[in-house]
Amino acid sequence: MMQKMLMEKLALDGLFLLLVHPVMEITGTRYFSFSLMADICHAYQLLKKDGLKEENIVVFMYDDIANNELNPRPGIIINHPQGSDVYAGVPKVTQI
Repeated sequence: MMQKMLMEKLALDGLFLLLVHPVMEITGTRYFSFSLMADICHAYQLLKKDGLKEENIVVFMYDDIANNELNPRPGIIINHPQGSDVYAGVPKVTQI
């Protein structure tokens, strides 16, 4: 898993506003990468909860585990056994 923080400063009325653009990437595929993908989804949810705008969060991950036949909770990704769905709301691209 590779996480990067890209930052840029903007001058606004003599003040500097710090914009944060997290870029989260995982290159693993298939069900054996479940925990890493769950961590990326969880990080996305935390960033949104902390007030970061959805359009400023960039997520690169294969979308192949939520509906994988090995997933005991189809359509859902959790990051701990009694966890809630961290997959809902994560941006998805169905075609490139």
